[in-house]
Amino acid sequence: MKFNAENHISVDGDKIIIEDIKTFETWRGYQLPKDFVEFTLKYPGASMSAEFDSEGRPGSMISNMLKFSKEGYSSIYVDEAYEIKDFGPYVLFGEDPGGNFIAFDYSNDELNPAVVFIDHEELGLIELSEGKTEDDYTEAELDRMMSSEKLTDFPWAIHYVAKSFNEFLDEVKFREISIESKTTGNISDKEMKEFKEQFSMELPSIFISFMKKYSNFIKNGYERKLMNKRVNLINVLSVNTQESDYILKVIESRGGVSKFPDLIPFMYINYNWNVYDFSLLCLYKKDGRWSIVIYLEEYWSKDTYEIIDNLIYLTDNLDEFFNLLIDELEKN
Repeated sequence: MKFNAENHISVDGDKIIIEDIKTFETWRGYQLPKDFVEFTLKYPGASMSAEFDSEGRPGSMISNMLKFSKEGYSSIYVDEAYEIKDFGPYVLFGEDPGGNFIAFDYSNDELNPAVVFIDHEELGLIELSEGKTEDDYTEAELDRMMSSEKLTDFPWAIHYVAKSFNEFLDEVKFREISIESKTTGNISDKEMKEFKEQFSMELPSIFISFMKKYSNFIKNGYERKLMNKRVNLINVLSVNTQESDYILKVIESRGGVSKFPDLIPFMYINYNWNVYDFSLLCLYKKDGRWSIVIYLEEYWSKDTYEIIDNLIYLTDNLDEFFNLLIDELEKN
């Protein structure tokens, strides 16, 4: 392992024993690799801010390991996610801030599984064979492919990362965790100036101050209420161009500026405490006035008028909102 765990991860789960591991193995039907078991016993529910390259997906992320508890959020006992109910030889063990999974792949070796990244946005999509078009299939065949509940029917959503868990840890680029880095984005005035220049409108000063301090802040704060809405606070996006959650990269990855009409996303949340939802808190400008809205994940692929019609309005009192948000971020 090429990192100092004390400086790169925090332990968020309850202490577990080997019997907890064996109980899960019996339930799932696969034996977890020894290197992963040793890591998990020492760092249950580990949280981190880290990046790695997966096949076809450079700059993939991991924010936490799943917990060996049958109750609560981020449980390793996943029996359904994104309409997938049969995970076959893939055993989920970690997740990223966007709701994607990191998993063990036992399809080629039931004793020494590889590590893969599962992109949930590619589940439910159809990737046709070379030379084929939708016209080559009946409507029933297309419906069957799109509605499959088997993960193995979506091989294009599964991206190879490493041949073992230890090799995965060696390849991951961890950000150091410290009191300072948890409470400040360490963003320079020059970086903020460059960020503001990317937008054709003057950004609110309270928003600039917030992003300068909390850029890329990882929270994973669950079952909170914000402006009377039930939300899990996941992570603040970044104004640093080198980060995978750089605001403009997020906009581009979600369909480009046409999908963000007068919207500036700044934080991932789980709306209504749904851990499989990854919606966005956004600034929204209408008729020259700024407000805070929730941009629901289910509308990211819709037309502009549907996006605007389905924004969830929170408030136009930006000072009050960001003060409330900061209070929540600073809570233990």
